[in-house]
Amino acid sequence: MLAHVLLVENSDAIAAHAAEVLRGVAFVSRVQDDEEAYALVAQALPDIVLTDLRGVMPGASPVDYVASLRVRLDACASRVRARSPAIVLASGMDPKVLRAIAGALVGVHALPKPYGPRALRELVERLTAPRGGAHPGG
Repeated sequence: MLAHVLLVENSDAIAAHAAEVLRGVAFVSRVQDDEEAYALVAQALPDIVLTDLRGVMPGASPVDYVASLRVRLDACASRVRARSPAIVLASGMDPKVLRAIAGALVGVHALPKPYGPRALRELVERLTAPRGGAHPGG
């Protein structure tokens, strides 16, 4: 079964490229900004949210956006008794700043742009791989 990646990306070209790279690994649904992402995660829980920070509404802080997204994903996961999805920050902002934002919250990862197709695919595969059970043998 394919993973579900919610892609928050305002560039048609980047969105098409990401969907192509993830073909066979994930079903990609796309929204263009943070408000659309909030609406979608209130209804369905993706396996990963891959988000560009440029789609954040004017005047909003990227940190506030990511924290709000984390809270909403955690609430949705709790309702359906599922693990909370990872958030992948894919952005052209300074990689040190991007990593600092990602490091401030649980389950948030940084993927600075421009990223290679292999890096995206491997990260999604790693984050959606089945986790071992409580038994020592997995």
